[in-house]
Formats: sequence, C-alpha cells, structure tokens
Amino acid sequence: MIKEYPEQVYELCYKEISESCAQAKDRREYKKITKNIAQLIKWKGNDTAKSLIEELKQRYPRKPALLDELEKVEKKL
Repeated sequence: MIKEYPEQVYELCYKEISESCAQAKDRREYKKITKNIAQLIKWKGNDTAKSLIEELKQRYPRKPALLDELEKVEKKL
C-alpha cells in the first residue's frame, strides 16, 4: 500500500502519531510513538517525519522525556 499511496499513508501516520502523543503520559508510551516515527522514516516519509517531530516539540515543550525520545529518532533522518 505504501508504494501505491505514499502521501495518504504518510498523512494517516501523521494524524495517528499526533493523536497518540496527546494521550501519552510516560516514556514507555513516548517510545512507542518514536517507534512509529522511525517506521515512517523507513517508508521514505522523511519530510513528514521531520515536520511531525518539529510540531510535537513545539506542542509539548514541558515534556522532557518526550523531547529526549524525539531527539533520538530525529538522528535517523
């Protein structure tokens, strides 16, 4: 499906990751989120992943554990 409809898949991933991040409360859940971002990068959705990471950093500046996990996955870009 990713080969036929990459933009739609990226958009769905973006939405899903954003929503799950709003619900996340601890580092274990943040790791699941960054794992999904890493999958998005594997699917060649680098631009989508980059903008998603930036948005999450701006939206949650007071969640240091989340920011730490985002920094780790950002290095894969």
